[in-house]
Amino acid sequence: MMPQLRVDLNNQESFSSLRSRRAFHNWYDREDMEDGEFCRALYDIECLEKDYNEVISQNNQQILNEKNDEL
Repeated sequence: MMPQLRVDLNNQESFSSLRSRRAFHNWYDREDMEDGEFCRALYDIECLEKDYNEVISQNNQQILNEKNDEL
């Protein structure tokens, strides 16, 4: 049985908050990072959270099925 993991799903909110305040933006400017890359990063975070939730849901369903089979 896989251990249950807890992930802080406030990543998107934190990212958006930092981006709206342009926090640490000067660091990225020095590395020639474009503003569009922030949008892509936010999209990537959303996709990762969606994938994670799907995996957890499937895992939980599998555990429930195994418990039902044992009964």
